[in-house]
Amino acid sequence: HTELQRFAMRWYGIEEFRLILQNIGFSEIRCSSDYVYEKQPSNAGQIITFEAVRKQ
Repeated sequence: HTELQRFAMRWYGIEEFRLILQNIGFSEIRCSSDYVYEKQPSNAGQIITFEAVRKQ
């Protein structure tokens, strides 16, 4: 027998994700690639990290 469960995954572009973060209340949004602080991504194979601040 096989157990199946739904696994929802969404893909966002960098600017689209930045706008989502802003829309839900985050500020000071920074994007880095390959763990180099604020290095802009240049190809699809890089690891992208976002940092943001949300005041409560």
